[in-house]
Amino acid sequence: MAKTAGHTKALGVEQLEEDIKNLECCLKTVTGADKIEILRKLAKAYMGTSLEKSLDYGQKSVETAKALGNSKVIANALLNLGVIYQNLSNYGKALECQKEALQIAESIGSKDGIAKSTNNIGSIYLYQGDYDKALDNYLISLKLQEEIEDKMGISMALNNIGYAYDKLMNYDKALEYFTNSLKLFEELEDRFYVAGSLNNIGNIYHHLKNYDKALHYFLRSLKLKKELGNKAKIANALNNIGEVYYGLNKFEQALEYYFRSLAIIQDVGNNWGICNTSICIAKIYVKSGDYALADEHLDRAFSLAKEIKAKALIANCYSWYSELFAARGEYSKALEHYKLFVKTKDSIFTEESSKKIAEMQTKYETEKKEKEAEIYRLRNVELAEANLAITEAKEIIEEKNRHITGSIEYARRIQQAVLPTPEKMAAAIPEYFVVYRPKDIVSGDFYWFSHINDRLILAVVDCTGHGVPGAFMSMIGSMLLNVIVNENRETGPAKILGWMHAEVRNALKQHEADTETMDGMDICLCSIDRKNNRLIFAGARRPLYLVRGTELIEVAGDRKSIGGRQREERRIFTDHKIDIRSGDMIYLSSDGYVDQADAEGRRFGSRRLKDLLVEIAGYGHARQSEVLLAELDSHQGLEDQRDDIAVVGVRLNKRRCY
Repeated sequence: MAKTAGHTKALGVEQLEEDIKNLECCLKTVTGADKIEILRKLAKAYMGTSLEKSLDYGQKSVETAKALGNSKVIANALLNLGVIYQNLSNYGKALECQKEALQIAESIGSKDGIAKSTNNIGSIYLYQGDYDKALDNYLISLKLQEEIEDKMGISMALNNIGYAYDKLMNYDKALEYFTNSLKLFEELEDRFYVAGSLNNIGNIYHHLKNYDKALHYFLRSLKLKKELGNKAKIANALNNIGEVYYGLNKFEQALEYYFRSLAIIQDVGNNWGICNTSICIAKIYVKSGDYALADEHLDRAFSLAKEIKAKALIANCYSWYSELFAARGEYSKALEHYKLFVKTKDSIFTEESSKKIAEMQTKYETEKKEKEAEIYRLRNVELAEANLAITEAKEIIEEKNRHITGSIEYARRIQQAVLPTPEKMAAAIPEYFVVYRPKDIVSGDFYWFSHINDRLILAVVDCTGHGVPGAFMSMIGSMLLNVIVNENRETGPAKILGWMHAEVRNALKQHEADTETMDGMDICLCSIDRKNNRLIFAGARRPLYLVRGTELIEVAGDRKSIGGRQREERRIFTDHKIDIRSGDMIYLSSDGYVDQADAEGRRFGSRRLKDLLVEIAGYGHARQSEVLLAELDSHQGLEDQRDDIAVVGVRLNKRRCY
């Protein structure tokens, strides 16, 4: 599992109980900073046995610390309290505590505090299913831990990055990070974290269906956890062993371990664990045909998952509801719940959504074929012939879906290859971020940049449509920018847009009277002249936002697109020249961010985006990206993404604005 900053030192059960008694005795005799430290230690000690008592001591430690007024002490107490709320699956409160601790650490310049807070924030996002944001925070933490040479912090960050890669299903990367963290924890002789790392490596082998190795690591982990006396971790290990037996189709043994895990985790009071194990039990009953018990455990899990707002668990419930309905022969309900699964899972694994919909469409088509088979049966057609027809139809549909999905995924790899690499952009731009979120596997939005002489040319382009049609247009746009700027050395934004417009119309034969193709693209493009500290901007239906201090300057683009219908004799775009000041932030974007709707159908809106940009412009580039994504996710909720999204932010500097 993901590691949070702060844990109970490796102790046996009896030793742990004795230490708790000694700490509670000491609490009666100490005051001030000593009292806060005792309260914090008690909160940690109870974390693996009684979360209720742990929370009580954690809250008292924060209250006492705030009364004392020492910033560093307050931050440490908040870090601990945030971990307790996370274990209680109260992610809102957990995030609130960690962010407050982070603000304090930043205000006093504590790299250690910032590293711990970002690590813990990453773990909260991980449990909520926001794996990209989790990975971003873990990488920030790792960088800081390496700067201050904190071996324990480095070990934890490596472990957590591995866990994020595990959730993103990049198992080779996950195993690499888990193995490195295990070596460091063994060097530190910390059995608590060694047990966790063994468990995580076991999970990877389980995913890879190497059940012998998975069981080997899980049993080693369980042995250590029993020695430490941490009930929550013991329950996790038992559940994982159950998962191995499930993978081996040994359902009786799996159910035994699941129920042992559930009994312990209920005693501890960890709702995430209760929910996860209940789903595991339900899937056994689905497979064994005991549908009433499957329904009972799924209902319990679903209720808890919604209560703690754990997207991954909600998605898992929908998936198994679908399996349950399919097993009962209720294919319409199965399809309905699979669509809910896809809708929920889409924000976690965007690429997976198209695959799952394709699979469910196959199931739906199979249902229709089965109905046809019933008609044939009533007409005294041999059942064997009907089953053969169904099987053949199903195989044809599945093969077509595999070919279509495979082709689109190959197109995604091509599209990713033409985007600027992070390394190339970082070499040219000291401070920048990119928020890039395609609606489907491939995107109609793209970002582009080039470095010509003393000028940096930067663009965000929004092509007509999204998905495959938009992706075709994006490839045309990227190719034209390469030809116009890189080959023909044109750096004037208005001239570049004019040239692009003419070439798009030529490429799509839009000048011909009988053409049916009026596709085009909107674009915001700027040229940054680092020698003269000047920015030149031109836009086609897209603006440039520049934030200077607390002021936002919006530079509107021309109200005409690249490509499409042209009524004027010649399409001319306008250059806007702006003198650069040190610290200015510029933002280029497609319209996908502002057009995203919430549950009531309300757009995020440009006014709200501009206010947000003013608020975050003073943050570091990584933090700005994090806030933009968090605000978007909060607004969107479980609603479908409406369009492709691309936002690029760049910090300008007089001495090095490139």
